[in-house]
Amino acid sequence: MSRIFSLSFVCYAVILYTTCTVDAAVQFRNCKIYFSNEELPELENGDRYCFESKQVLICRESSCPQLSCDNPQPPSLFSNCAFCPGECVHDGNVYSVGERFTHMDGINFCSCSAGNRIACTRMGRTSEHFLCM
Repeated sequence: MSRIFSLSFVCYAVILYTTCTVDAAVQFRNCKIYFSNEELPELENGDRYCFESKQVLICRESSCPQLSCDNPQPPSLFSNCAFCPGECVHDGNVYSVGERFTHMDGINFCSCSAGNRIACTRMGRTSEHFLCM
């Protein structure tokens, strides 16, 4: 974690009146770290959940899972991944309609409904500890 903040501090201290760019995201456990003013690269086959902490975005990214059905549905508003009827896709995992699971933030809980509709609690805000485990 100190690498993230030292990178942020160095950019801020050295380049006070210009922007700081980094060629690639910094990897931290299961997360990628981006500067808050940085444009995030598009994910073509996956999902991303980010939160802002001290001028950086801490993001957990996951790839879309392999599906077992013959008629996958196109991605929905709730995920960039295709899904099978009767299932939901979240954080690279497949869940059955009616199933409860932990949100990728590591704190909140979600439930799967038809059409890949995912409803989640908002009990608490995540931290890099929970998100990046």
